[in-house]
Amino acid sequence: SEHHLSHYFEITGILNGNGHTIKGLQLSYDNSINVFTSSYNLALIGLSNGTITGLSVEDVEISYIDNDPNNTQFENVFVGGIVAENNGIIEYCNVNGKITVDGNDGEQICVGGIAGFNEEEIKYSSSNTNIDVNSDTKSVNVGGIVGYSKASKGKINSCSNFGDVCALGIVNEICVGGIVGYASG
Repeated sequence: SEHHLSHYFEITGILNGNGHTIKGLQLSYDNSINVFTSSYNLALIGLSNGTITGLSVEDVEISYIDNDPNNTQFENVFVGGIVAENNGIIEYCNVNGKITVDGNDGEQICVGGIAGFNEEEIKYSSSNTNIDVNSDTKSVNVGGIVGYSKASKGKINSCSNFGDVCALGIVNEICVGGIVGYASG
């Protein structure tokens, strides 16, 4: 079933999947919902400040479609297979499926097979997620594992990507990578 998840769904402790698998997760953006925030997060978990370990997500379908040029309510859009915005640790996790983003919202769009945005650590994880992004925002960052990994804290260790990563658009900056779209710091 489809659900609307925003940054209000947050993990601060430990989520141990114990090797279990979530199958057939479908998430989509609903532009009829007014969310008064600077960022929009779309993933199984909107924001993680904790540890996610031993979790697999199979046959995920995530769709962020918003081509209304008058709808620019978000500065940032973060989309990920497990976490939209990661400020914690993700380890021993796997994702496969499809992520589609077609939108013109705000300043930047960050899309990753595991996490859209990373400011801590992702390790020993893999993605076989096909990612297709079409956007005319100012900045588009797309990666097989993470779209944007920030500063010296954003670490990616022993991760692999087997999915296709594609990004198109008329933008000031577009960064696409098999593992990381853009890494700063």
